[in-house]
Formats: sequence, C-alpha cells, structure tokens
Amino acid sequence: MPSRQAVVVVGAGVSGLACARVLADGGLPVVVLEQRRGVGGRMATRRIARTVVDHGAQYVTAGDPGFAALLRRLAATGLAEPWATRLHRYERGRLAEGGPAESGRVRWAFPDGMTTLAEQLARGLAVHRQVRVTAIRPARRSWELATVPEGGWAARALVLALPAPQAVELLRGVTGMGELAGTASRAAYDPCWALAAGYPDAAPPTWRGVFVGGGPLSFLCHDSSKRHDPAGTVLVAHATGAWTLAHWDDDPARVSGELVAATARVCGSWAAVPAWTSQRRWSYAQVREGVDAPWLLGGGHAPVGLCGDWCEGAKVEGAWRSGDRLGHALLERLG
Repeated sequence: MPSRQAVVVVGAGVSGLACARVLADGGLPVVVLEQRRGVGGRMATRRIARTVVDHGAQYVTAGDPGFAALLRRLAATGLAEPWATRLHRYERGRLAEGGPAESGRVRWAFPDGMTTLAEQLARGLAVHRQVRVTAIRPARRSWELATVPEGGWAARALVLALPAPQAVELLRGVTGMGELAGTASRAAYDPCWALAAGYPDAAPPTWRGVFVGGGPLSFLCHDSSKRHDPAGTVLVAHATGAWTLAHWDDDPARVSGELVAATARVCGSWAAVPAWTSQRRWSYAQVREGVDAPWLLGGGHAPVGLCGDWCEGAKVEGAWRSGDRLGHALLERLG
C-alpha cells in the first residue's frame, strides 16, 4: 500500500512531468499518477506499419530559455532535432510557402516520436500508470485521493496537471476550492479528429507542414520527414475544431474517408489512396481560451496547484513552463 507522499501529481503530460521533475530535483518525494498506459498526453506516438507516427502534437517551439536549454540537451544525444523553419500555407486551391500563420521560428521534432520528450522528463520519477483519480478529499493538512484501482494515496500537496475541465470536475464540491475551480472553468478547448495515412511507395512531398485554410483541415504534417529511416511517406492530418464537433459521433471509417479526400485536395491525387490509415479523436486538442495566470495555487496549509497549457499558452512549451514554474512555487511553499 503506497504511503503518504510530499506531493502527488495527477497527470503525466508535459506539464505534470515538468512540475514533478522540479520537485524531485529539489528533494521532495513526489509520485505521478497517470490514467493512461503511456506518458505525454498529446505528445503521443504510435507504432504503425513498421514506423512511428505522431498523432497528437507535431512539433515544439522554444521561445522560453529553460525549454530551449532542455531541447539542446536532448539534441546533444540525438533525441531532438531542428525540423523546420518555414512551413507552407494552402488556401484557395494554392500551396505556397509561408502565410499569416507562419512564425518563422525553428520547429523541433523527435526522430523516435514526440513521446520522447515526456519519456525523458519522466526518467527517474515514480510514475504509476493506469491509475485514474476519481475524487479528492481534504484531510488534516493533507489530501486523500480515491483512485481506480484503489491505492490509498495521500499527500501534503496536490498538483492537478490536467485539461481544465477534468481539473474542475475533481475540484467541484470540495470545500474551499470554489474560487480555484471557477478560474479554471474559464478555459475552453477545441477538439480534433486526427488522421495518420501511410503511402509506402509514394515520393515524399518537399514541404514539412501546411496550414490549411478552408475545409475540414487545419494542419497537414509530413510526419515521415522527422524519421531517419522512414517506411515510406506518412502524412498526419488534423481537422478543425468546428469540423470535429460537427462529426464527433461519426463512424471512424467515414471520418477517415473525408479527411483522406481533404488531404488529397492539398497534396494531389496520389494521396487519395493510402495503404493504411489510423484515426484518433482528441477531446482537448487545442486551447481556444486560456487563463491569464502561469499556474493556479490554493489550498492554504494543504496546497493544490493547477498547471497546463491553458495557463501559459496553448503550446507544448507553455505546458512545460507552467509545470516548471508551479514546481518552483511549491518548493518555496513546502520548504
């Protein structure tokens, strides 16, 4: 039976792992609970048809100095690489370099998949997978957690590194958590149907990624361009939030067919007949409206912290920064 911890972090996405990393490096005992089998959240990678495919986040940028330093350390061992500096735009039937959504900043990727970042942050941490937190209860200067499977978890401090609606669900009805829950409830997300499609015999496109204007797609990624030895050409298509909502309950085969057709309109007829497809439906894919705070912290003598990309900007580096800063704030609070 697990014993009482200094800190329990709920959620092994980038934000939760960044927070746990700071706490562990600062000498505080910390446990991470993750309801899925893998770590990383939307930094998600699958192995399909002899290759790895990123079906969540496609790349990261590094405007934050701390996050940039982390990427440089990973690059020194070959785990991260600069991937693209200029992306393309498809609008009104034309494909061109650049466009309104193009920042010109370096995009980083991971040859072994985007999950690499989370796996590296998790190294040496006590991460318990397939543990779902169903309720939190205040106790005397601590928190007790109800989980499936049952684990008897308790901690001096609690971190909810979750999409805002999931954090709000755990906080709702807990004495003294109304203000924290109310602030988090202001965050809003767009969902996303994501499609991966493989073309073993197709020549790879010359572009790395395309922002798509109009139609069901928002972004199209040349995923196999991130791999050192790709098994053919692999494309990943992300649908817009509006299209995803309209087709949320559609049969996956129908969704796949419509997204393949949209991909072919951008790429050409060769993309209309993939050898394989794989789809994933993301409920909390993109932050549409965040909260104007780097993290949220309450709870008095038994602190509760909330962190995520909905606090620090709707990007992977924002999620990392939010967790990293909350970790340092908790170190100061807990001494």
